[in-house]
Amino acid sequence: MQRPIKKFVLKIHEILGLATGVVVFIVAITGCCWVFKEEIQGLYLKKQEVEARQAPMITPTAAKIAAQAVFPDKHIHGTRYGEPGQAVEVIFYQDEPRFYRSVFLDPYTGDVLHSEDHFSGFFAFVLDGHLRLWLPPAVGSNVVSVSVLLFLLILATGLVLWWPHGNNRKQRFSFVWRDATRWRRKNFDLHAIAGFYVLSLAFVLAFTGCVMAFGQCDRRNTARYGLSTVVWQKIPLIGAYCAILLLGRNFLRPAETLSKPFTFTRIH
Repeated sequence: MQRPIKKFVLKIHEILGLATGVVVFIVAITGCCWVFKEEIQGLYLKKQEVEARQAPMITPTAAKIAAQAVFPDKHIHGTRYGEPGQAVEVIFYQDEPRFYRSVFLDPYTGDVLHSEDHFSGFFAFVLDGHLRLWLPPAVGSNVVSVSVLLFLLILATGLVLWWPHGNNRKQRFSFVWRDATRWRRKNFDLHAIAGFYVLSLAFVLAFTGCVMAFGQCDRRNTARYGLSTVVWQKIPLIGAYCAILLLGRNFLRPAETLSKPFTFTRIH
């Protein structure tokens, strides 16, 4: 790749990384906590269980009827069956008005054990941060969706900068350090090599997150406000990121000095 092009790609990679780094970090940490929600809750909450016995479990239709009697006007999102003796969970979810609760049933008789509100407690706080950064929905959802979309561009530019050429192919896949290797070189190698190995997973997570964020958020907002309003809502945010991209050179060192310690030739 020609050097001016590489400098331009490096500048985009750096500025977008600074602009979206905090958002992506919060989304990643809260998403990790949410994924392990059941395991974490298992440390301090007693599972909803009944005595296991030799009897047929209630059918999904029977579970739906029993749970619908608790919240007759709400939409059932799904039903989860666990191990023998574990309560059947019927999940209610809808956007308008916001409602997200679970009803736990006896797996053999269908009796209601209790219900749980997913919009209250610690993990509701985690989910709100993951989806909206604890901001108003109209603002936070757009910030998260656009930031994750730009993160895909960061991954693409990172792959371009990582791409091996000449005699440095080995150094792109493994650490080649000597006693005299400076910490700047080691830091760069950690970023480049580790980034390459997690690139595919990061791309899948970011892409599927964008599909869900733009699909659900925009579909809901389009139905409420109209397509033109939804598009205009995103223009100021995208414009702000473009302004950061254009003005970033005033807050960063020139690309020549920044990339000088990170020569792309093999270090002897």
